[in-house]
Amino acid sequence: MLVDEAKNYALRNGKDKALQAFNDPAGEFMRGELYIFAFDFLGNVLSLPFQSNLVGTNRLDAQDSNGVTFTRDNLELARTGSGETYYLYPNPQENMREDLKLSYTSKVDDSWWLAAGIYSSSSSALNSSAMKPANREELKTFVEEAYSQALVVGKNKALKEFMDLNGSWVRGAVYIFAQDFNGTELCLPYLPETVGTNRLDIQNEQGVYINREMRAIAMNGSGYYDYIWRNPISNQNQTKVSYVTRVDDTWWLGSGTYEA
Repeated sequence: MLVDEAKNYALRNGKDKALQAFNDPAGEFMRGELYIFAFDFLGNVLSLPFQSNLVGTNRLDAQDSNGVTFTRDNLELARTGSGETYYLYPNPQENMREDLKLSYTSKVDDSWWLAAGIYSSSSSALNSSAMKPANREELKTFVEEAYSQALVVGKNKALKEFMDLNGSWVRGAVYIFAQDFNGTELCLPYLPETVGTNRLDIQNEQGVYINREMRAIAMNGSGYYDYIWRNPISNQNQTKVSYVTRVDDTWWLGSGTYEA
């Protein structure tokens, strides 16, 4: 996950070099809407790439429009080691409009902590409507939301959420699936018994090695894939379009919609 990656970078390279990297709005720790913010345990801002004017100021008592003291909340979580919290915060991808944010916070050492968060406007995990993607573009957005969720909360927690048939990541016949690059199933909510098994050589009824082909797309980054697959809701073979993306060098995820 992004927070662990940033923490490890700071421990390897030192605080000053890490903060320089975190404060770069075009740097390696920018992942779409995700970015690293950092504070010391007095509430002084160390890193805010989209609000650089606040670096060096004290934000310990900063509140959102609901009166939530979000810096204090994050700081207290960091004192315990790590944790998650919700609050309202300006979204850089929405012209700094205040938006609901889920942040994951981690202590680096006894002097400072860092965090990253995902906004509700682009995260189905925070969106109670949980509507099924209606077209290819919405499908892509759904998968990108899952990718962001995995970066924020970590692989294990994300996979648990993706497997929940009553959760926001399962929307009828549309759901998140995931495998590692060796072909081991990590997430398939309608076939939980397959998790942990190797499905690299699974074929559809036309003899196509669909997982191998989707893996090849994910190895190169992301993309769409059209094929025939059995709909778990209708139990009928239907044309399916999936969008898949690499999460990191070890695993990938995707989702698909069935055409009538």
